[in-house]
Formats: sequence, structure tokens, C-alpha cells
Amino acid sequence: MIRSLSNTAAHWTPLLLSLSIALSGCSEAAPQEPATQTQQPIQTGLNVWHWNVAGSVLHGGRITTGLIERMGDSIRNNNAEFVTVNEICRKQYTALISNLQGGGGSQWNTAESFARFRVMKSGASFNPGGEQKELQQLCGCNPDSPYFPTCTEENDYGLAIFYKNGFGSTESLLLEDDPNTGEDYWLLCGTSALLPHLRLCGTHVTWSPNCIARPGIGICTTGTQLNQIRSYLDMRYLEQDTVIVGGDFNVEPNDFRLDDWYTSAVNGRNNPDNHGRYHELDDNDICPGYGEITFEHGTPSHNLCGEFKKIDLFFVRAAQVSDYDLDSRGIPQTCDTNVDTDQLRNNPCSDHHKIDGYASLSVVP
Repeated sequence: MIRSLSNTAAHWTPLLLSLSIALSGCSEAAPQEPATQTQQPIQTGLNVWHWNVAGSVLHGGRITTGLIERMGDSIRNNNAEFVTVNEICRKQYTALISNLQGGGGSQWNTAESFARFRVMKSGASFNPGGEQKELQQLCGCNPDSPYFPTCTEENDYGLAIFYKNGFGSTESLLLEDDPNTGEDYWLLCGTSALLPHLRLCGTHVTWSPNCIARPGIGICTTGTQLNQIRSYLDMRYLEQDTVIVGGDFNVEPNDFRLDDWYTSAVNGRNNPDNHGRYHELDDNDICPGYGEITFEHGTPSHNLCGEFKKIDLFFVRAAQVSDYDLDSRGIPQTCDTNVDTDQLRNNPCSDHHKIDGYASLSVVP
């Protein structure tokens, strides 16, 4: 379902769900081009920034680990205008708002205007299970454990987007359920208050193996979620919107499930067989067609340029971007992320790299 978020209220109102999203298995939608434009697009630049911060797993929901300062400093130093953050706890989201508002120099707008949060796992309803459930935590809480505080909405865990110039309307698309994780997965989008046809989206796609084995029990969810997001982007393009989406996609650029995302212009040794309509902002840099690595854990990469993976991505319609670049930054080693001790801040701030860059976009005013 698609839901719209009021700028001043915390409730969600159901909207009509497009058939092109509901039929998420369809790889093409017709027509492929928008109706005749009544206004000529203008060119506008956008600086983007993304980080999966592992706010619960590594930081235990705390705001005193150094993470908030590292995020705020990096956002300001890169003059980021659109920011997406994955795996952030509500308390960390609130603390980052305060940091951006009061960090000096290039300050941001009011919280109501520039920040949005969507819950992926609710603190108030967190129910740990399985063995050693008393040692599990969500953003620093566990209702069944003597080792952690009880849970409230302050322990919510989710997805956040920020836009320096302020959002207009906001909406979110609930993606296919993954029964293996117990989380809600979302595409969260806001329009620019200054350019209503500029739509800025963040997402976090679940991880599952290729959809060719044991279908029908949740392991194909990654592909379904990717199709839902792309259908939404295609629908908005037909409505003359320019959409940029960033986040942890949990697939590598050369995964077959992104073949109908990437334009054939990037086809080559590192990423063949593409037939889509989108550029990823790092597809023309180091390791052409693939990009720079953002994740150094888990299963070995299918990246022909190296050992590790790129799974944190920014996409935009190829017809609506004229210049772009994206860089992956090293993981800061200056956080107190050992959640069970008070060790000095000499630990990794995340298990993902930050990414930042820019795009020159064509937008209907």
C-alpha cells in the first residue's frame, strides 16, 4: 500500500495503490514516456549522502557513541542536501535532527520540514524469541531481560530521509513482507518544497538468495521488493516527476535482479545484460558499471574488480540526469560501538561505508 504522511500529524492515511506497483512481477509498464510536458525542465544540482549506520546492532540505540557527531560532520562537510539513513533508531534520528539544526555553519531547516522517519521494527511491540532471548536487544531495549530497559517507541528502528531545503508532501510504499526478518520494508519519499516534481526517496531492501530456489517461502522477497520500487519510479516518471532513490539495496550492481534497472549504456565486463532505464550514480567511476565497494562482510562478492561488495546505491532515470558521481568513504574507526562495555571510541562506527556524491538533474519546475 501507499500511504501519505501529513507534514504536521503522525498518522498515516491510505491512498489508492497503483496497479503498476501491485503487479510487482511485471518488468515493463506501458506507456514508457510521460504525456507531453507543458513546461520545459530546468537543470538543478543535488548533493546526496547515504549511510547504513547499524544503529541498533552496533550502537544499541545509544546517542553517546560518537555516531551522531560523525554523521553530522560528514553531512555538513560534504554539503549534502539529500540524506538517507538505514538502520537508525528513533533516539538517534532525533539527535541527528538536533545536530543538523545546531551544528553551526550550514544549518538545516526546521525538523517538521526537513526530516522523515519510518518504523521498520516497533520498539513498543518488540518480542525477542529463540535461544538466549534475554540477550537480544532492539535499539537498547528488551522487555524480557534483566540486562536491558523495557521497550517504548523511543526504541523504534527504521529508515530516515532528510532534505535540507524542506519536504513538501511525503508518502511511503510498504514493500513485500519478508517473514524471515520480522521487519517492515518501505520506500519513503518526499517532494521538494521548492520543486514539487523533484521526488527524493530512501529505501532498505531485504536480503534473500536468488529467486530460483525454493520459491514461495519468502526467499524471493528481494526481487519482488526491487520490482515494486522500480514500478513506483516508472509510474512517477510518467507523471513528469524526477525521482532519485538511495539506500541499502542488498544486491550487487551486477545481480540479475537489477538488469531491468541499469541502462544498457553501462553494459560491459563488470555488469553485463542490462536493459533498464536508470543510472546508478557510481556506474561510471572505479570499476565501470559496478562502482566502489560499500560492504566488507558476508558472502564473497561477485565483483570482478575486487573481493568486497557494493550494495549501497543511488538510482536516477537516465533520461533525467546529465552529470553525476558517487564516492564510497572509509568507515570511521572512532565510535564506542562495543555496546556491552565502556571502551574508548576506537571501534568501527558501522559495518557499511558512507557514500556521497552529486547529480545534475532535469526537473519540471
